[in-house]
Amino acid sequence: MQKHFTVRNITLIGVLAALTFAASAISFPVPTASEATRIHPGNAMCLLAGMILGPIPGALAAGIGSMFYSLSNPLHAPYALFTLVFKGLMGYVCGVIVWRGGGLHLSSLRVHYIAAFCGIITYYVLHLGRSFLEDIYFKHMEMETALAVLSTRLVTSGINGAFAVIAAPLLAFAIRKALDKTGIRL
Repeated sequence: MQKHFTVRNITLIGVLAALTFAASAISFPVPTASEATRIHPGNAMCLLAGMILGPIPGALAAGIGSMFYSLSNPLHAPYALFTLVFKGLMGYVCGVIVWRGGGLHLSSLRVHYIAAFCGIITYYVLHLGRSFLEDIYFKHMEMETALAVLSTRLVTSGINGAFAVIAAPLLAFAIRKALDKTGIRL
């Protein structure tokens, strides 16, 4: 059983949380009917955190880094708690699948892609579901309008998700290869 809260793991959680924050800040805004959404590489870092650190530390890094980004942006600050939970669950699901065999070095690239896909789907069901329900019940949008807004979000989410699912496994294997050369084991 992996020890989750060693000094080394806490440090790695902080580093990956910082990378997640930084990657989330790199974005291209896309205006929609109700709000501005954006295309960004932050989700790739959330998936990478689960792949590299495992389920619980990966969830913490993904959730904390994303939450602090939300808190730093007035448009996203009201959703910081949702971000913590939803992005944390993305990293957790990805980490569970990759680490089921004992760690990154035991999983194939195919397993990493499956994990990335499952992690991103988990996040998008939660995020898009919350957004849609908010549009209907709190913003009192008509169903047609809410569905139109949802379709725009699906496009930008699909772009974010596709990039994350492609990039995170490749980054994980590149990091593993570099660490193996130095003899460092996560």
